[in-house]
Amino acid sequence: MKTKARTLCWTISALFLLSFATERPAAAYADPGTGAMLWQLLAAAAVGAMFYLRKVTGWFRKKKDPEK
Repeated sequence: MKTKARTLCWTISALFLLSFATERPAAAYADPGTGAMLWQLLAAAAVGAMFYLRKVTGWFRKKKDPEK
């Protein structure tokens, strides 16, 4: 039973990867606001990561210095 599931998984994975290998015409358009939206997304992710990392480093600083 495990071999059938594994074979099915490999087959689905191969078909999924082959779907990216085929050539298709692209009907896409990126307007000028898309770049600004991507920069905003990256900036928000960076600021969010800084707040999260500050909280995590605060936990380690409290554990390092128990004498105070």
